[in-house]
Amino acid sequence: MTTEHGPTPSHRLLPIHETVEAIEEYGPFSTDSDLLVDLQAQGARVQQIAPGCIGMSVSAPRHGVTFTLVATEEITGGPAEAEHVDGEPAEASGAGAVPDEDDLLSEERWRVLAATAGSRGVASSLSLPLTEDGRVVGSINLYGAEPATFHGHVDALAQALGAWAAGAVTNADLAFDSLEQARAAPAHLREETVLGVAAGLLATAFSCSIGEAEERLRRGALQAGISTTALAEALGAAYRGS
Repeated sequence: MTTEHGPTPSHRLLPIHETVEAIEEYGPFSTDSDLLVDLQAQGARVQQIAPGCIGMSVSAPRHGVTFTLVATEEITGGPAEAEHVDGEPAEASGAGAVPDEDDLLSEERWRVLAATAGSRGVASSLSLPLTEDGRVVGSINLYGAEPATFHGHVDALAQALGAWAAGAVTNADLAFDSLEQARAAPAHLREETVLGVAAGLLATAFSCSIGEAEERLRRGALQAGISTTALAEALGAAYRGS
């Protein structure tokens, strides 16, 4: 359901649990703004142009992760829980008081919403490359509830998102594969953090560069027959226990 001004509050795009976790626990990814607020503002601009948009994924190759937002009512048939505008929660339409934040962002609630998003409701998709100095540095994938959700809107959406309209690809991800990438974001960032800490410890201990320390980790893990992450975790645990 939409109004002449765009989607109702219960149809607006909200971040899945893993996106919230990745940004709040392993961010900030931007030093001068709130990324969650920025993502939802992008989603609002998209839905002003294409109200039938029910999902949006933004890739951040620099960090090797994807962030995803979904329109909860389109997926679950129920009202949106809440949204954040400039960092402040707002009441959802017809929902009364704003739900408790722990309940709103509970892993199980958002995992169910995200899983459902990947299995129904997507009838069209639009992939828009993000470029910098003539290079593709990321992408934004949009998902529509109807086959024609993005018809005639490619240029306007690209302009609103700072993307490259000429590189747009339609219906390449009807399975919402980017959702799986977004679910993996916290684990990926957690692994990167563990490896970074271990490399820092080795660099200090052996008076070498971070790059050399990472190579020591890889060689040591190979010799031990374990993953680099497992060795890094063991090193971190040994340091904390010393």
